[in-house]
Amino acid sequence: MILLVNIYLLGQKFTLNSTRRALIRELVLNERLESLSLIDPLTQLLNRRAMNEFIPREVARANRVGAGLTFLIIDIDKFRAINTKFGSLEGDTVLTDFGKMLKLIFRGGDMVFRQGGDEFLILMPDTTEEQADNPLQRLLRMVAEWNQNNKKEYQLSFNWGVASYVTGTEVEDVLRAVDRKMYQKKHNLVPVF
Repeated sequence: MILLVNIYLLGQKFTLNSTRRALIRELVLNERLESLSLIDPLTQLLNRRAMNEFIPREVARANRVGAGLTFLIIDIDKFRAINTKFGSLEGDTVLTDFGKMLKLIFRGGDMVFRQGGDEFLILMPDTTEEQADNPLQRLLRMVAEWNQNNKKEYQLSFNWGVASYVTGTEVEDVLRAVDRKMYQKKHNLVPVF
């Protein structure tokens, strides 16, 4: 009888371990799938879905702790012309290279999103607009080096807008402000407030 109980318990332990391994595999797979759903496959940056998930969290954190939160929007100049003249593979190369530059320039705690097409949004927690100028200047230097080293028939350049979140304001207002600043810079307009 003791032998039968031990055999039964060993069988149950084996079943439990198999179930545990299957559950762990399922959890890992689900985590991988969720991660893939938040990453842009071309640039390996966070995508728009991730943006919609993470921005509200960071805004809530900024409101809760009273920390700075700065938005930087970047738009590659004449990207459509590059795509048209040199093809979508060259356009993809530009986006991939630019994404790599963004990853190198911005801190691990900053969130770099490919908003769509040739537009990128960087969310910089604990950062003021003045502090956001430092990585921006490094990015400008890195793009200049890229232009020198790649000897392409075109020069890579970009426009940007920077705006800080103010506690209690709507995120959409900040996104509109940062977009407006980029548009003004892109078209050399005098700021209208």
